[in-house]
Amino acid sequence: MQLTFEAGVVYTVLGNQISRDDLVVVVDTICGLLDRMPGARPRHPAAAV
Repeated sequence: MQLTFEAGVVYTVLGNQISRDDLVVVVDTICGLLDRMPGARPRHPAAAV
């Protein structure tokens, strides 16, 4: 899985459908990486709640 950080957005592109089990892993990975980035914060104020 390759994650791309661009203009404050993190995304991944996969060549096939993401299963439900894989989706949780992808979201957990992205959130875990964002937790480790100094100064990272949600772009939308409602997401910070």
